[in-house]
Amino acid sequence: ELGSVMAVLHFAREAHEEQVWKKSLQPAPRLVVVTAAGAATTSDYELHGCLLHAATGQLLPDALRGHVRSLQPRLHQSQVQQVTFSDLCVMTKPPSLQRRRGAGLDDGANRYRLLFSLWNSSTLSYVSWQHMPTPLLIRNSFHMLPPEEKAYRRQEYARSRSGGGTARRR
Repeated sequence: ELGSVMAVLHFAREAHEEQVWKKSLQPAPRLVVVTAAGAATTSDYELHGCLLHAATGQLLPDALRGHVRSLQPRLHQSQVQQVTFSDLCVMTKPPSLQRRRGAGLDDGANRYRLLFSLWNSSTLSYVSWQHMPTPLLIRNSFHMLPPEEKAYRRQEYARSRSGGGTARRR
């Protein structure tokens, strides 16, 4: 008999460091949750997202909104679920952006990693976790972006306004 669900988390979509756009993540993070055959997953399992400051390793528990997803219950069969965090918003403001302009802090203070954990709400314990390999760089405004990212976002905006679909990332 298994005492807990055996699960593996991995990312279905690769991230890039300029992924935060107007507080949301574009494209939205997508994870795959794989559980072993014979492990019953009930509605007690949730996937949680959290922001981790890359330089200090400090978890910021209130930095995200839309960061919890319940897993679909499946009994006694192997399962693969894709979970997309389409409404995940970054609510924190990095330390370097809270200070006056020209304070001389580098982008290192603005780098964060997304950490996702599988939570069992009945036992109040974490089962598995995974962090995004690419750190996110949170910037204060569009004007602080590199020219390549500005061009990409302008193209995305134009396509979304014309209904032409989405642009492919470089």
